[in-house]
Amino acid sequence: MLLDAIRRELQIEGLTKLADGNPEDVPSAFSTRVDNASQLKLNADCHRFYAKNTLGDAPGPDGPVIFSEQRLAAAKAHFREYLSQKRKELGAVFKDWLVELRRKVTLQLKLVVYVVGDESEVGVVFETMNNRGKVLTELEKVKNYLLYLTTKMSGAGALSASVNEAWATIFKTLMLPDSPTRKIDCFARTGSWRTASDEGLEREQVDQGKVQPEDARREA
Repeated sequence: MLLDAIRRELQIEGLTKLADGNPEDVPSAFSTRVDNASQLKLNADCHRFYAKNTLGDAPGPDGPVIFSEQRLAAAKAHFREYLSQKRKELGAVFKDWLVELRRKVTLQLKLVVYVVGDESEVGVVFETMNNRGKVLTELEKVKNYLLYLTTKMSGAGALSASVNEAWATIFKTLMLPDSPTRKIDCFARTGSWRTASDEGLEREQVDQGKVQPEDARREA
């Protein structure tokens, strides 16, 4: 997405050859698109949004409907805002800075590649080496465990696709307008709709003799 944001800025600067990508100086791993198709393949539940709405030159009218799509849209907006601010800060030297940034990303960026022995190890790596700065939610752990189990069974491809489709439906449901954000976060992390504030209110109502414990839990 950073490369795509750089590409768009290069086009504005009239550097169309650099924007289109030079096969001689852009390794295929760092090329955003090949023949108008994205190089990176995301999960089935969000790849279409990623390819069309995040990288596409003619995004559709549909907005993000699940959390992963929300994050993709936020990342796209972040990079574009960053480059827009740099344009304002640097003024006349922005073009040179942009070309240098592209060179650094395409030729100097280094990646660490972990090669696993078989597909069943992917889930283990996901849980043990996850480093997004956020603790995995209970939903993520359950999904990961189910995907791990599919690798031990026949028809793993179809089973894993079913798991991904089911989780896409769950997250779409959680994103509905009548699902309060705090409730969604609580359910995603604990599997329960009852938040800490719900429990605190319940204790307060019981202590004041306003309701019986079972009635307070029903209201929460």
